[in-house]
Formats: sequence, C-alpha cells, structure tokens
Amino acid sequence: MSVFPCVLLTASCVLALHGVSDALNEITCLSFEKNCQGSRGVWVAHWNVDRVADDCPSGNGCGRFSRGTTYGSMLSIPRFAYSFSAWSSFTLSFWFKTNDAKTSLLFHNDLCQDHGSITVTLYNAGMLITELELEGGKTTMSAVFLSRNEWHHVAIVWTGSDVNTYVDAALKDTVPLSGARIYNTWCPLVIAGRPKNPEKNDDVVPYEGLMDQICMYGQGLTAEQVKEMYDHP
Repeated sequence: MSVFPCVLLTASCVLALHGVSDALNEITCLSFEKNCQGSRGVWVAHWNVDRVADDCPSGNGCGRFSRGTTYGSMLSIPRFAYSFSAWSSFTLSFWFKTNDAKTSLLFHNDLCQDHGSITVTLYNAGMLITELELEGGKTTMSAVFLSRNEWHHVAIVWTGSDVNTYVDAALKDTVPLSGARIYNTWCPLVIAGRPKNPEKNDDVVPYEGLMDQICMYGQGLTAEQVKEMYDHP
C-alpha cells in the first residue's frame, strides 16, 4: 500500500526554518493523532518535504509523497510537535541522498541541554551512526556504510528491547537496549544540522543534500512494514 492513510493537516504545528528560503524549501506538518491507525502503525509525525528535487527515491518520477528538498541549514521541530516521553517503542524513517564528504548531523535534539535523546550522524567516510540516550545508559549503533550520490532509505526502529537499523529494507545492525526510557523529552528535534557551538569544539557542519519522507511512528515497525516503505516511497 503506497498511500499513507489517516493523513490530516494540523494547524497546531509551528515549524521554524533557519536561514532557508521558503521558495526553495517547503515542509508540511501532518497529523499527530495518536489514534490514527494505518497500515504502518500509529502516526506520530510525518513531514512531507516537497518541491525542488526532480529525482526521487523511486526513480519513477515524483508524486505527492516522493519529492525531496535540499538542505544547507537546519530545520527545527518544536518539542510540542512530537513526543518521546510516552513511547515504549518508536520508529524514525527517512530517505536521503548526499554527495557531501563532511561530517554532518541528520537528526538530533541536544540544543537545549548536553544530552539529546536521539542523534543520527553521517560521518565523512560515509558512515551512518545512531545514538539513543536513555535513562540508565546510551545505546550506540554500529557504523553503517552508505554510498554517496544515491538515494537510501533508513529506518531506525526501537522495539522496546533492542534498536534495529535498516538501510534500503535490509537489517544492518541490532543492539540490545541500554536504559529504560527516552531521557530527553523537552528539546526541539533538529533536522540537518546545528549551530556552531564553541563549547563542544567539534567539526560538525550542516547537512548538505536531499531528504524526503521524514516519518516518526509511536511504535517499532516490523521488517515487513519497513520493506513496504522502501518498496513504495
């Protein structure tokens, strides 16, 4: 099933674009209804990034759910537009394509304090590493190597007992859960970068490339559901 069910526009979501032209980048915030049940689980958030890119993950022309957008700055999702605190499991999935050789953050929420609950980093050697900060410990996934200049679908699935990383529908890594629940529930979720922080003294720069179909689910999706997203972008 390639059509997302139960998609409702909501006026309660405010999205902050930092240094990005609205003419080049457009993001649509859709339903956060907890009781909206679809074929891929319960929606928590879905951002359909539209316009700009004519090459899409499916390679079959771009439709409503298959365009991408370019990033050169960052996009901040306010904390009230998503919630980690009530989840015993969740899934973050997205498509991306980059030719950038620099280390960059794809997702994180550590702007308002030292420890974020989720960090997805693309390192300069093409390595993708995910970290989850939980009460009682941190879960770090093994590095997944990805080719540049190609679309890749990534799904990070927390089942409640372990964390699975899928790339292009293939399971690449499974790590036992460390900790009990998500630690940081009050910071914004930042997509595609973060401001320079002299105190951190790091070389992380904003992500440069395309992203599409950024989705969050309030449950851990199965391998079959992840494959469905990959087969029907």
